[in-house]
Amino acid sequence: MDETDRLIGKLINNQFIKSIDVVNLELLYDRIATSFEKMDELFLALENAKFEWKTDTLITHLSKCISINEQLFIKLTSSAQLPKETIYDINKRNDNIISILKNKIKMG
Repeated sequence: MDETDRLIGKLINNQFIKSIDVVNLELLYDRIATSFEKMDELFLALENAKFEWKTDTLITHLSKCISINEQLFIKLTSSAQLPKETIYDINKRNDNIISILKNKIKMG
């Protein structure tokens, strides 16, 4: 997640510093949301197998990943590179999974 944050960088005039074409930008954010959805699927499978996955270390790392995810999606929302409908759809999907994961780890 840190590498993705550095790749995208800051916004200047509502454009990312690193030039990323619209298709790749949409794919990047879609893959980030998908990765978090897959993480939730893994946690569900572990819970169903009665495996205790909520270790302090994992919760610390997951909390950091969620924080970086939120920063990245703030940049997406501020970007003028994608159509507003696309930004809305990706944000809605991401917000949903982040909310689920936060509830799982009880971080707020």
